[in-house]
Amino acid sequence: MVYHSLFDRIAEADPTFRRGFEQQKYQGTLNAVLDETGESLGSRNNESGIIQLALHPPRIIRAVVDYKVQNPTAPEIEFLLRDAIQLGLNVYQGNPNTEKEIDELRRKIIETGNQSLLGRELKQPSDQITWNATNPARSRGTANNLVMSTCGDPVLFVALAHGGVAAGMDTYLRYCDKTGENGSAFYVARFSTQKLRDISPQLSPTEISYLQEQLQGKKPVLFDEDRSSGKTLDRAQQFFDGSVFSQGRIIVVTNLNARAELMNSGFGKQLLEIDIYGFPDTKKHELITDLYLKKTITEKKHNNYIIEKIDSIDSIFPKDKRRKKGLFSESEEPLSLASFLSQK
Repeated sequence: MVYHSLFDRIAEADPTFRRGFEQQKYQGTLNAVLDETGESLGSRNNESGIIQLALHPPRIIRAVVDYKVQNPTAPEIEFLLRDAIQLGLNVYQGNPNTEKEIDELRRKIIETGNQSLLGRELKQPSDQITWNATNPARSRGTANNLVMSTCGDPVLFVALAHGGVAAGMDTYLRYCDKTGENGSAFYVARFSTQKLRDISPQLSPTEISYLQEQLQGKKPVLFDEDRSSGKTLDRAQQFFDGSVFSQGRIIVVTNLNARAELMNSGFGKQLLEIDIYGFPDTKKHELITDLYLKKTITEKKHNNYIIEKIDSIDSIFPKDKRRKKGLFSESEEPLSLASFLSQK
């Protein structure tokens, strides 16, 4: 089956790729998402329906994977996750049996005693960087590069959730389309260091065994939608190298490298300031992300771009600590990050 990306159709209808971002924010239940997905299957020629079909499958996977992490002993939960992942791929591919698969997933959830999963509150915030990383031009480029890296061989493609699911499925299916659907496999592992404070990818021993079985005859690929400080992907690679794919070299791919794009756009000084101060990883990620968003908004309009105040510096560096370092004077409050860093 030839793959026709939903994200290509979104970009064709709206070259700014903006309206999808506006619908990214969502609050509901898994049951509602399943219902809405089924209703949208008949709206593939409608822009709103296309956006919903692009955004809902990752939400289905998000709900099941979070439930699995919080309820690791829930009956058949890992099989339900595999079904949710396959459902997501089938929606993206336009599989004609998808409506029946939605009903089947709901039936299995109920029959396995996981009814609370259907009523589980599902919240998704809007995320500009994740949406930018989902741009089909980026997924197309990543898939093309991956074909060259693997010589078109079968891959076991693991996308990091939550953010990497939509772009990951789109990139994976493009890869399969280019290589002739050659026996590759796709899986999702939650590793949300910023929003959920995951210390390592959330995989159970049985999931690791499953992935090791799936790896036979395939090359391992680890995917995240964006790279900011690089710490998340580095930690994920170390985990998979040591605990999952110790026998094969992992190919790490991403759609958007915020740090590299900032460097190429002349923001090296700001990145150096962030690096040399020694911020905690979470704060470093936040600062690079904020800088990238402001770069996106102002895109080459200001040659003298500076890091502006992001939030209260007191939350990170108390006043007494700054006084000891000679970085603070009462007359300078409120202190912007740019001013703070310039006094190092």
